[in-house]
Amino acid sequence: MNATSDSSWPAWLSVAGVVLSYTLLILSYALYPVFLLLRAIWYILASLSAPFIYMGRVVAHFSLIPWRIFAAFEPVWYFLGSAVLLGLLFALALHFTMRIFVVVFRLDRSAPQPIPARGHDAVSYRKAREAKKRKQLDEQQRLAAEARLIASQPLLQEVPREPKQYGTKPAGPFAGDDPGT
Repeated sequence: MNATSDSSWPAWLSVAGVVLSYTLLILSYALYPVFLLLRAIWYILASLSAPFIYMGRVVAHFSLIPWRIFAAFEPVWYFLGSAVLLGLLFALALHFTMRIFVVVFRLDRSAPQPIPARGHDAVSYRKAREAKKRKQLDEQQRLAAEARLIASQPLLQEVPREPKQYGTKPAGPFAGDDPGT
C-alpha cells in the first residue's frame, strides 16, 4: 500500500470510474435537449389521446363488471371447487373399493341358472284353473248360442198328410182281410 493514496481500490479501477463519470456527465448534457423534446412530445400525445384513454377506461370498467361480480362470490367458488374436488376424490375411492370387492368376492360371475320347479307351483296351478274356467265359460256360451238358435227357429211343423178316403179299397197284400170292407 502506498502511503500517499488513502484509497483501497486499485488504480485502474479508480481511473475507470472517473472516466465513466465524466463520460456520463458529457452525455447527459448532450442528450438533455433530446430528453426535453421527447418529454414534450409525450405530453402532447397524452393530451391528444386523453379522451380515447378515458373512453377505453369506461369500456374496460363496464366490460369487467361480470368479473367483479364473479370476484364478489369468491368464497362460494372456493367452496364449490373444493366440493367438486372432494367429490371426485371420494368417487374414485369408492370406485376402486368397489372394484376390489368385486375381484375379492368374485361378484362379476354370472348367477347360476335357476332350477325349474317340478310339479305344480301356485302360479301354474292358478293359470291351469283359469284356463279350465275359461274353457268351461266358452263351452257354456257356445251351448247358449245353440239354444238361442234353436229357439229362434219355428217349431217343427207336422208334415201335411193327405186326407183318408173312406170307401176305397187299399191296395196291398192284406187288402182282402179287412173285415170292414
